[in-house]
Amino acid sequence: MVTIKEIAELANVSRGTVDRVIHERGNYSEATEKKVREVLKKVDYKPNIIARSLVLKKHITFGVFLPEPHQDEKYWELPEQGIKKAEKELEMYKVKIVYFHCNKNSKVSFKKCFDKILKKKSKLDGLLIAPAMLEFTRKEFIKKIPDEIPYVFFDSYVPNSKCISYIGQNSVQSGSLSAKLMKLLIREQGTVSIIRMVPKDYHIDDRIKSFSASFKKNKKIKIKVYEINGTTFNKLLKNVFDENPDLKGIFVPSAGAGRIAEYIKSKKIKRNVRIIGYDLTTRNKSFLSKGTIDFLLSQRPEIQGYEGIMTLFRHVVLKEKVKKEQIIPIDILTKENLKNY
Repeated sequence: MVTIKEIAELANVSRGTVDRVIHERGNYSEATEKKVREVLKKVDYKPNIIARSLVLKKHITFGVFLPEPHQDEKYWELPEQGIKKAEKELEMYKVKIVYFHCNKNSKVSFKKCFDKILKKKSKLDGLLIAPAMLEFTRKEFIKKIPDEIPYVFFDSYVPNSKCISYIGQNSVQSGSLSAKLMKLLIREQGTVSIIRMVPKDYHIDDRIKSFSASFKKNKKIKIKVYEINGTTFNKLLKNVFDENPDLKGIFVPSAGAGRIAEYIKSKKIKRNVRIIGYDLTTRNKSFLSKGTIDFLLSQRPEIQGYEGIMTLFRHVVLKEKVKKEQIIPIDILTKENLKNY
């Protein structure tokens, strides 16, 4: 590996100047920095991260802003597993994670969490954000993130933001794929209900729009969208079955498919209703293994959490250019291949 001394000789500057440029400690002209960086690029210099951390003599602190782990069928426990894995791998580089959990259904909780982040902003080197409650997020939160704090979105996104990267599925393709699977399951005439769990967000909207658009030319299938919240779940779901005696399928564009399956079981509903949903939560896995849920689409939340922290690390510490979008592959899970996950 090329040494600092060799780089200094090639750039015709002192070793101290090279060291200051590498570690961005100032006290050099723009012309000198340009000259040194041209040599660094030419020799493909890779910094010693451990040495850099020791030179900095501080921890790198990344904040993680996401809903409380128990929400959405404990879905948020899954990305946290990936985040903790990344933190463990980066421990030697003095990387520390600080969590900011909020109740995604409460603006009061969201604001308190947001205020905590603002109070700690001087100690944060980056943010990983799952942008729940998007309207509030966009208006009250994203615009107030200081420009010097880079942030990454995962699971969902906020249009027209300054995030350095988004990590997640292509939601439009995901919705279209779900529609294709539903068409394979249902051949006769009838109704397919889309069960949307509130609050809304953009990637769920994308899934619903592309799923519905796939049935526009299919005159046999009628699409009906229902919005359901946690407190009135059973009542609203009863309406879905009462209003649609020809109900043939249910599409759940979030992690709540297991609750639908559990309702069908508890009410001993005999109709053959096909169910497609998302995510390997405990309840979803149980009903997929029994065949009550036909398909689950996995968006690999563990990988999203892991890559979110690694993206911040590459940007902040390694000074690497990161991809604006990191699209996660779509996995189709059935009871036949569930054991492989």
